[in-house]
This record gives sequence, structure tokens and C-alpha cells, in this order.
Amino acid sequence: AILGDCKLQTSCEEIRAMASKRKRTEHVEIGSAAIVDLIRSSERIALLSGAGVSTAAGIPDFRSTNGFYPFVQQHADKFTASAAEKDRLRKKPGDVVDVAFFGSNQLPLLEARRQLILAAPTWKPTAFHRLAAQLETLGKLHKVYTGNVDGIDFQLLDASKVALIHGRYASPTLSMHCPSMSDGRIVRVNCQDRRGYL
Repeated sequence: AILGDCKLQTSCEEIRAMASKRKRTEHVEIGSAAIVDLIRSSERIALLSGAGVSTAAGIPDFRSTNGFYPFVQQHADKFTASAAEKDRLRKKPGDVVDVAFFGSNQLPLLEARRQLILAAPTWKPTAFHRLAAQLETLGKLHKVYTGNVDGIDFQLLDASKVALIHGRYASPTLSMHCPSMSDGRIVRVNCQDRRGYL
């Protein structure tokens, strides 16, 4: 999605309030000429990206047939884990990234990630990444907000232009809701140096 001339909002409540005030429109497909016009007429553009951007680079997503969770499910017996943990991962492979599970046994996640880490040098930027780089060159890119953990954005963009929602493989982070904060902020803990940041 491309959002032209938007200001960064710091709280979910503000974003929800803005979204509820916006006029709802039907999904309309527009041609590439209209997209080019939108980009030309915008001064600041924020890009939102998710799994589709990474799968275009050959990186598996989490849930599809060849995704990360099916891989965990199929290989649960090979992980360094108790019989009960292996059974849990066969039934609920998403638990491999669960904070409580990781707190009790980090090895299944680390072993499952190995396939991705070994493949990382082969991952190349996609058309989306090239578009973001071009927008940065034009001085129009505000930021890329990404849920992807592959780090491909950093191959073409200045790090200050990338906002990681889930961290990345190169610098693992643990995200958790901090109940003592009344505004619902998310605390991220860098797993390498254990410093928290918001």
C-alpha cells in the first residue's frame, strides 16, 4: 500500500480514530499510470510490506504449504526437544515462536531457522524493494514499515528508512506487550544485549 503525505502516528488509538473518520471506498484497481501520477504528486510516501514481498524473493512465508510452520510440523521429531514439546509442535507449529515456549526451550526455533539463515545470502531485492529505493533516491520515501524479518530492505535502503515490526534474523528481538504501560506500547528486547526499547 502506498500512503501519500501521511504523518506518523504514535498510538494505535490515534490510528483507529483516523481510520474511522476516513470515507470508506470500494476496492478499485488502478493502472500503472495512475500509480505513477500518485507518486509524482506526493511529497512523502510510506510503504507497508508483508509476506508477499518476501515470497516474491523466494523466501517461504509462515503458513503456506511450503512455509515455515509446515516445515516445523514436518520436522518436529528432529528438533532438540522433549517428547511433549515435539508433540506440541506437531499439533501447533506456531508455538515454535511463542515467548513462553522459547523461554523454556530455544533450540527448536533456532534449529528451524537454520534453513532460512543458510538461504539468506541468496535472497535478492524484488520490484518492491527497487521501488522503495527509487523513492528514497527521489527524496519521497518517508519509511518502509515491514513485517518481514528477512532484512532484504537493508540491501537497498538506508537503515533509517526501515521500520521493523517483528525484528529481523540478523538482530533477533523479542516483542512483548508491557502491561504496566497504560498506552499499550510494545516493548522490544534485543536478544543479543538484552536492552529494551520502545
